[in-house]
Amino acid sequence: MSYETVCEICGLPIERALKALCEECTEREARKAADLRDRAFALYTSPFRYHRGYIWDSSNEMVADFNDVPEPVGQPGALAMAGAVLQIRGWGRIGYLPDPELLQDEVGHVIAAALTAAWEQHRREKNVEQALEGLEDDENWARIEAALPKGKVP
Repeated sequence: MSYETVCEICGLPIERALKALCEECTEREARKAADLRDRAFALYTSPFRYHRGYIWDSSNEMVADFNDVPEPVGQPGALAMAGAVLQIRGWGRIGYLPDPELLQDEVGHVIAAALTAAWEQHRREKNVEQALEGLEDDENWARIEAALPKGKVP
């Protein structure tokens, strides 16, 4: 008689659970991820401000800094050379909450997504500016209008 190891969540044999990722497991993980994101957003309030190396929220909670990033022993300047920009803060406040490591990481993911969105928006705006440079005469505008999809406003 052989005993199969089963998933503690869905009860399927482990091999089958890993291959199939049952819907219940997937939904549960999605709910946990959404809850974690909601908890991360609840930690701080906008608008945020940058002042002398620190990012603060509107309630004067420190969100991130660069000043206190510890250097690896025997490697002064290693973090700066590696491109370290900031350190996510708040451990003293969230260290006693459920899953504080995951929560702090989620704040970092939110900040990374916000930075990405800002950089992408800037890039798009620059592309539009560059495309519009030198389009002062009617011939250039007619060429652009002809290239646009019909019936759609950009």
